[in-house]
Amino acid sequence: MVTFAIEKVLDAKWKEDPTAFPDHTCNYYSRYDAALGKLRPIYREINAGMALNSSPQGLFTDHGEDHFDEIVKYLGDLLMSQ
Repeated sequence: MVTFAIEKVLDAKWKEDPTAFPDHTCNYYSRYDAALGKLRPIYREINAGMALNSSPQGLFTDHGEDHFDEIVKYLGDLLMSQ
């Protein structure tokens, strides 16, 4: 599994100072990790569904696992550049 910069930052920031987060009783890294764990099985199958439901069939933009990993990577890059 890929480890993204945003994951490292969330985990480190939480350990450093939980009060820096809007809800300092909630571990944002754990929430992120849980959400990603629920999404991964779904987005592994998205391309198959899109191929069946696209018109014409089989013509669609790739929204599979690599695409979602890129989104998470670029989100982290954007957030860390602020």
